[in-house]
Amino acid sequence: MKFKNLMLALAVTLMLASCGEKKEGDAAKEGTEAAAKTEEAKTEETPAADAKTMITKTWIIEEMDPTAMIAKEPKEKQEEMKKKMAETMAKVKGNMIYEFKADGRFAMTIKDTKDITTEGTWSISDDGKTLTMAADTEKDKKEEVNVLTLTDDKLDIQMKSEPDMIMKFVAKK
Repeated sequence: MKFKNLMLALAVTLMLASCGEKKEGDAAKEGTEAAAKTEEAKTEETPAADAKTMITKTWIIEEMDPTAMIAKEPKEKQEEMKKKMAETMAKVKGNMIYEFKADGRFAMTIKDTKDITTEGTWSISDDGKTLTMAADTEKDKKEEVNVLTLTDDKLDIQMKSEPDMIMKFVAKK
């Protein structure tokens, strides 16, 4: 399976869970405003050396925050989508793992009946706000994610290709 497919597996699952077509108007506006608030809520700049040290460990998905994505749905569909998101999260919680190694390599594993692992390289921007990954199977394609929160025990990311989805990870103990 290709790296991009693995990275988007959760987001696509959640997007498919939304029923019906999206309406333009108030719901779309609310989603855009929620995404803008998320952008504003980014943590203060973390120096790259500190960010590299903090991110170099194993991270396990704890939560996905689809608030902005749900807000774009018509009001009558939002409760149904919240329920489906909760069901999906119950299935994936603890089953998506990133391991960032000090040598600039990473492994992403999605646990299922058969574990699926993708390996590649990673780097973090000088300001500690952008994480770039490239899978070994697709070296010419890089996936960039916004680093919203990075502490010794918490990592929140927002994929640039799916800005309405925030994935929250905790450090493996």
